[in-house]
Amino acid sequence: LMPDPSLESDARSATPTVRILGEVAAVAAAGEHLRLPSASQRRLVAVLALEPGTTLRRDRLCDLLEVTPGALRTTMSRLRTRLGPTAIRTEVIGYRLTAPVDATMFVEYVQGRARDRDRIEVLDEALGLWHGEALDVFSHGPWAEADVARLYEIRCSAVEERAELLIGAARAADARAGRRHLPVRVLQPRRARGHRATVRAHLKRRDRCRRSPTRRRR
Repeated sequence: LMPDPSLESDARSATPTVRILGEVAAVAAAGEHLRLPSASQRRLVAVLALEPGTTLRRDRLCDLLEVTPGALRTTMSRLRTRLGPTAIRTEVIGYRLTAPVDATMFVEYVQGRARDRDRIEVLDEALGLWHGEALDVFSHGPWAEADVARLYEIRCSAVEERAELLIGAARAADARAGRRHLPVRVLQPRRARGHRATVRAHLKRRDRCRRSPTRRRR
């Protein structure tokens, strides 16, 4: 028998979204927050969410999480109870996250998704996906540090691009207010100063253009 495409579509639409741009959590399609009560469940879904769509071997997961194969199976079973049967697929060698991930959506928006939409609007939507520090308490894990640093770099670049676009659209006050999107980390003071310098430079350039006399064509 061939699978019913409508049933597959319904299953995908019912799959929750995994959130790692802040506290690790999941949100159902209807908007309900799905509680992940144990740190082991949140850590496991965070590891999978950093490589969505990729099958991670069981032995690698055991090494990263420092658990036994039996403990991994138990945590996976409990996690599936929370997320539903379609969020994580079991493969011969391991597990693969099939649920949408907010970090993936964020990167796609910033790096060019939705080209037919207003760029400021797209950046606002992308930055709005953040609700705290990436991966929260797991951000300093050796398996997470490189991905967290990459996400913050993309976030800071998005904030700076947004500021430049707002200034170009004569919305300097909004550009200054955009500093709230900068991450609260060790890198923030340096990037915040850079953001302020960028805003000031664009404002000065705009003011010079306004003060300079208009050249008349001969």
